[in-house]
Amino acid sequence: MKNQKGFSLLEVMVSLIILSIGLLGAAAMTTTSIKTNSNANQLTVACQTVQAEMETLRNVAWGSVGNGSASRESNGVSYATSWTVSTTGNVKDVAMSVSWGDVHKIDLKTKIAR
Repeated sequence: MKNQKGFSLLEVMVSLIILSIGLLGAAAMTTTSIKTNSNANQLTVACQTVQAEMETLRNVAWGSVGNGSASRESNGVSYATSWTVSTTGNVKDVAMSVSWGDVHKIDLKTKIAR
C-alpha cells in the first residue's frame, strides 16, 4: 500500500475547507462592493440634482431668485432639494441642500451677483 499514489480523504477535505473559506471571503467582498457602488451612485445623482437646480437659479432673472424646493426620483430613490436665498446689496447668497434616504444630505452654498 505504500506505493499507492493519489490524495487521501483527509487531504481532500482540508483542501475543500480552505477553498470554501476563500469563496466565502470573496462573496462577502462582493456584497460590500455592491453596497458601496449603490451609495456612490446615489451620491452622484444627488450632486447632479443639486448642480442642476443651481444652474437653473443662475439662469433666471436676478430679481426672481428666491426660496424654493424641488424633488426628483431616480432608480426608486427620492431626492428632495430645498434652498434659501438671502440678499445683501447686489449679491444673493443661496444655501441649497439635497437629501435622500433617512440620513443622507448634501449642503452647498453659492453666490449670485447682479
